[in-house]
Amino acid sequence: MDFGPPGDHLVEFGPPNICPTPDLHVTLLSDPNQAHPDQPWVHLLCLVEGRGSDRVRATWLVNGDPAHLEQVDVTCQRCSGGRGTFSSRVNLSRSSWDVGAEVTCRVTHPEVDEDVVAKISTFCSGERGGGDTWII
Repeated sequence: MDFGPPGDHLVEFGPPNICPTPDLHVTLLSDPNQAHPDQPWVHLLCLVEGRGSDRVRATWLVNGDPAHLEQVDVTCQRCSGGRGTFSSRVNLSRSSWDVGAEVTCRVTHPEVDEDVVAKISTFCSGERGGGDTWII
């Protein structure tokens, strides 16, 4: 069998792409303690689900500025149907919530070019980049 001169039929093999692109879904939840409006805090939870969620980082903003809130982050690599989850929880002061502060959870991942952002306030909620916002 004649394959011709060396290099004419060069076929390059490489490793398959075994690291698929992260598939992240962000949900921002709030519990404004409507049954107990005298509570001094509003609890906010930023939930990230999907492939790659074990490598995300959440940043909280209040009215567009970095928030100095104590956040509790939890990562689980295979919790939700074999897919990972990440959550970040903060407590916002009731006074900030009641005057309509816009709170943002900005999620970054080292392999994703654009941040995923979810926003919430007492007056409105919104999303960009696949996020959902729920007031419960």
